[in-house]
Amino acid sequence: MSPLTADFEPRDHRVLVVDDEPELRKTLVLGVAEQGYEVTEAVDGTDALEQIGQTLPDLVLLGAMMPQLDGYDTCIKIRLIADEHTLPILMLTVPDDAEAISRGFDVGVTDFIPKPFNWALLFQRIHQHLQRVSTTRQLVQSEQRLNRAISNTNDGIWDWDLKTNQLYLSPNWKAMLGYQDHEFESSFINWQTIIHPLDLGRFLWNWTQHADNNSTIFRIDYRLRRKQGDYQWCACRGKMELGDDGEPTRMSGFQTDISERKSLERQLNQAQKMQAIGQLTGGIAHDFNNILVGITGFCDLSREQVHAALDKDPEDPTLQDLERYLEHIHSAGNRAKELIQHMLTYSHGGDTEANLFDLQGLVKDILPIIRNTLPTSIYLHTYYADGGSPALINAINLQQILMNLCVNARDAMGGRGHIHIRIGEIYPEGTMCASCHALIQGEFVYLEVKDEGRGINKDIAQNIFRPFFTSKEIGQGSGMGLSVIHGIVHGIGGHITVQSAADVGSTFRVLLPTFKGDALHTPKLPLNPAQQKSNRSSPAGDPQAIGQ
Repeated sequence: MSPLTADFEPRDHRVLVVDDEPELRKTLVLGVAEQGYEVTEAVDGTDALEQIGQTLPDLVLLGAMMPQLDGYDTCIKIRLIADEHTLPILMLTVPDDAEAISRGFDVGVTDFIPKPFNWALLFQRIHQHLQRVSTTRQLVQSEQRLNRAISNTNDGIWDWDLKTNQLYLSPNWKAMLGYQDHEFESSFINWQTIIHPLDLGRFLWNWTQHADNNSTIFRIDYRLRRKQGDYQWCACRGKMELGDDGEPTRMSGFQTDISERKSLERQLNQAQKMQAIGQLTGGIAHDFNNILVGITGFCDLSREQVHAALDKDPEDPTLQDLERYLEHIHSAGNRAKELIQHMLTYSHGGDTEANLFDLQGLVKDILPIIRNTLPTSIYLHTYYADGGSPALINAINLQQILMNLCVNARDAMGGRGHIHIRIGEIYPEGTMCASCHALIQGEFVYLEVKDEGRGINKDIAQNIFRPFFTSKEIGQGSGMGLSVIHGIVHGIGGHITVQSAADVGSTFRVLLPTFKGDALHTPKLPLNPAQQKSNRSSPAGDPQAIGQ
């Protein structure tokens, strides 16, 4: 007995006896029931079909010669309900009737029981066929469980017969790449054609090494081209099987979509990279500040001596030139201090404590300062959402963010055009941050700055938040503006999104954490001396101001 059917029990199976002769039918019912089977009976073919339509038996004992609907026609109709693998039909017939046997096999009879009955043979045949049905059902159930498990894990199965070169790729294998089962031919050549060119050599080398050395398992992470044309990261695992002669005969395994894992790895690498750059930037700023202290200190001492000398001889042209030169050095030193502060803000996320503030109120206070830094050819448009939740930020950092974004917008438009500033609430589930590349989750209040400039080139879009990176001409920018925004925003748990199109413009949306409650601060915005003047002042780092 097969191990799969070791637990076979007659009482678990139901036998239907079909014959129009009452005495023969009664004898069969009693004899089969004594073997432990559940038995039901039908008086003819029509009665049998009605019963089978309601409850399918496990085996049918079917008489051949019956009025109206004989055994052969009955068998044909039964096969429309159940195939030969799920329902064996044993026909009762006269011995050595070759024509009847041939006709019976043609209509779907499973086996024949000759009359008069050899009861031992009858019971043996019943038991064998039911045992085979039990085994088949267990195999089907096992396959169904395996298919459900594979389907739930979204893994794809592959199996390659190396002798016949036949490759099987499961529907899940194809589905993870966007293909229907019939849309992708299962062949090793087809498989190779969708492997990313940079991964193909590594894939074939690993495959060959596994086949030649019979290593424990074949494994590789690689990219496959989806039906849509983009590439997807997959993990492929498999093992070679050897024949009696030691030669490879078969290789099979599974494939898993690891796009999410690769995305998390990229996010981690980006975070580690930005952290390392932040530490480096902070160190540079510290050392630069020490050097600058000496430069500005000696500059101030020199200015005092020149001023004292001019008090004695105000018309000395040499002293006048020297005073002007020292003023330029002093102005450049102040610019350098501002750059150092930007570097420290990026590396530490700002030194000012963030609290929950009314974002609309802060922006309204800051806008007059922003307007004074922009030329009259730039028009500001503001849009405020009704109500609004508080944002985790402070006035100084918000001023830095808004100032840098507006100055970038000004430069992108060549100093002429419209800048749109918008405030609202957003729930950007599934959106990716443009600076840290993490998936954004949660509730945020956003500050959006939109320009009508030339847009951001796709080739440099991933670099715009890196310190000292700039697409401007040499001397036209420090490359720290967006880096400072990155440091501030991510220091308080926020994110940034960017949308840009050539000759249409760019939209920077700063997402600030929010809180549903009443804990609001209403600070007064501090103004530095330069911003308190009534005349227009140049933005920080403006090369025109440096050249004056």
